[in-house]
Amino acid sequence: IKVDDTTANLSGIAYFLKFENVSSGSPSVNIFEAVGESSAYLSDTSVAAQQIQKTKLITVGTAEVQLPNQYIKTGDQVSPFVLEGKTAGKGDLTIIVKKDGNEVCKKAVTLDLRPIPAFYEKYVVTVSTGDDVNTTDGGNANSTTYTPETDEYVLHVHGWNMADWEKNRWTETVFKRLWWQRYKGHVGGFQWPTYTGSLTYDASEIRAWRSGQALNNRITSLNASYSGQVRVLAHSMGNVVMGEALRLFSSSVVHTYIAAQAAIPAHCYDNTIVNYWTSFTT
Repeated sequence: IKVDDTTANLSGIAYFLKFENVSSGSPSVNIFEAVGESSAYLSDTSVAAQQIQKTKLITVGTAEVQLPNQYIKTGDQVSPFVLEGKTAGKGDLTIIVKKDGNEVCKKAVTLDLRPIPAFYEKYVVTVSTGDDVNTTDGGNANSTTYTPETDEYVLHVHGWNMADWEKNRWTETVFKRLWWQRYKGHVGGFQWPTYTGSLTYDASEIRAWRSGQALNNRITSLNASYSGQVRVLAHSMGNVVMGEALRLFSSSVVHTYIAAQAAIPAHCYDNTIVNYWTSFTT
C-alpha cells in the first residue's frame, strides 16, 4: 500500500480495509506486516525467519476493519503486507482512506480465493482385499476448478508411511513451490495405499510394487490428454511404484522423471553403477 505524503500527514486520517463487490463465496484474508517489498521470504531463509515472527494484524472480510496508522509509512514509501487467504470467495479487496470519518479516496484489487484442493488433481488407489491393489484410481478425487495456462503436467508420487492428510499436504506443497517459481501447468498427486507405522516397510513395499499398474494406467491417461508433457516426481518408496510403472511400458511416455531419495537400488536401472557404500552390496 502506498499513500501519498500529503494525505498521510493530514490530521484525522484513518485507514480501513474490506471486501466489496463480492461475486461469489465470502472472501476473507488475514493481514500481516511484511519485512520487505519483495517475495524474498519465499526463497531466502533469513528473510523467512524474520517474516514468521510477524503476527496477524487484522482479518478482513466484507465489514470494514481499521488498519492502524502506524503500519502506513510516510515519505511516499510503500507499506508492504502479506495476506493469507482465510475463506474462499471472489471480490474486491479495498483500502479506504478516511479523514475525520469521511471517505476521501479508495483503491481496490480483485481477488479470487479458492481452497487449495481446487488447484491440483488427486488420484487415489485403493485395495480390494489384503494387499490386492486395484489397477485403477477412480479418477480425480478433487473438485478442481483451476485452469492452467499450459499443458505441462507434474505428477507427484508419495513415499512410505504416509497418512491420507500427509499425502495431500505433500502434493499441495509441490504445487505451491512450483506456483512461486511461476510454473503455469497442471499438478497431480498419485496416492497409493501404503501402510502407516514404523514396522510396515516390507508390507508397504509389496503394495508399492502392486501399485505400479495403476500408476501406469494413470500416466497413460494423462499422456493421452497432455502428449509428451507428463513429468513425474516420486519420493522414497514412491519410486518403487514408479519403477514398476515404467517397467510395464513398452514405449517412452514420460517427459521427465525425478527420483527423489529413491528407495530402490540403482542397479534396477544400470547394473554398471558402482556400490554407494564400501561395506554394503547394492
